[in-house]
Order: sequence, then C-alpha cells, then structure tokens
Amino acid sequence: MNRSEEKVPVPAREKSVIFAVDTSTSMGEPHSTGSSRIDAVRADLEKSGVLREGDGRYSFFTFAET
Repeated sequence: MNRSEEKVPVPAREKSVIFAVDTSTSMGEPHSTGSSRIDAVRADLEKSGVLREGDGRYSFFTFAET
C-alpha cells in the first residue's frame, strides 16, 4: 500500500526570555568601558535589540542587596 504524506506546517511560537538585572550599589561602579556597570548592561540590551517593541516577549526583573 502506498501512502502519501502530507506536510503539516509547524505554527510559529513566540519565545519568552527573562532577564534578571542586578541593581545593587556595586552596579554603579565603573565597567571596563568607562561607564557604570548598569549603563553597560543597558547599552548591551539596546545593542542586542531586546528593548525594541515587537521583537519578542521579554520580562525584566531587578534584584539588589544593599
């Protein structure tokens, strides 16, 4: 018996990514770029595109121990 195969497209899924960002006092210290560590994090996130609307589903959490 010869069966024909039908390809069923896989629906696109939106991926979720969670970022945990340290906002403690030490994040105000200088990074190797010369800016503060928290500014370096912000710049990296902007450069990667995750802060643009419509590029995916992202959640941000901050934590600090002071």
